Amino acid sequence: MRVGVFSDSHGDRRALKDALRKAGPLDAGCFLGDYYKDASVLIDEGIPTCVVRGNNDFGCDAPDEVTLSLGGVLVFCTHGHKYGVSYSLDRLHYKAKEKDAAIALFGHTHRPLLDNIGGLLMLNPGSVAYPRGNFAPTFALLEIRDGTVNPRIEYVYK
Repeated sequence: MRVGVFSDSHGDRRALKDALRKAGPLDAGCFLGDYYKDASVLIDEGIPTCVVRGNNDFGCDAPDEVTLSLGGVLVFCTHGHKYGVSYSLDRLHYKAKEKDAAIALFGHTHRPLLDNIGGLLMLNPGSVAYPRGNFAPTFALLEIRDGTVNPRIEYVYK
């Protein structure tokens, strides 16, 4: 199973379309907020997509967080702002562990992160449109086979 993970497009659907093209064929997608309507780029391509609300998603009826099974692996998805991810990953880590998730997906910081913390894969795909720090626009891919996850951060334009 190939899963594309995208976040923080902030209305730049062109950048999201470019990321989707670069990702190649996907079995599922996760859009982690900040301009949740941009997730329609994935949905219009027929990609089953999980969408969560970000701190800039006003008047949105998408949930703040979702726990789902992807390829038999439990994944906790959230934008991250309600867990203070700009300062620490502790609260998010505890919440994902409480949900028995193997992976915590989050955005908000506009900086990619891929780390294993205490047996929990923590993944922030960065921003497809407006990266911060010394990063180029990024997204993430999860390849899941037989319960094994191969995660990676991808550049939109490299």
